[in-house]
Amino acid sequence: MSASTRPAEAGRTVSSVPQHPRLRVIEGSKRRSRLSASATVAASHASHVRPMVQVMAAIAFLAVSLVGSLLLRTQMVQDSFEITQVQNSIGVLTQDVQDGQTKLDTLESSLPEKAEKLGMKPQSTSVVLDLSEYIKQQSAAQKN
Repeated sequence: MSASTRPAEAGRTVSSVPQHPRLRVIEGSKRRSRLSASATVAASHASHVRPMVQVMAAIAFLAVSLVGSLLLRTQMVQDSFEITQVQNSIGVLTQDVQDGQTKLDTLESSLPEKAEKLGMKPQSTSVVLDLSEYIKQQSAAQKN
């Protein structure tokens, strides 16, 4: 027996080499056959350029996003610093107002003592001024 054949049932011989489908040449359209070698290379290059353009666009988008993110973060930190400065200024001004109010209260409380030192006497009764007669006299004088 040979290595390529072996006995099979019912007297058939079976080949030990697996059978592959037969390959055949399929001729392209006339347009395809007319393309020169340089056109084939250009077409092949164009098919590789498209993914490269997409990769470059993605990289550019990521770079712009990164720069934008850094700029936003920088602006937020700067704004936060300015807010802190304004809050500190408000605190200082509030303290100044409280100091001024305390000084005013102290001066108002010492006012009666200073008035007595100048020889003034406190009023025991209140005085009401009625200006209605004065207004009547003024209007009568203007008519004459």
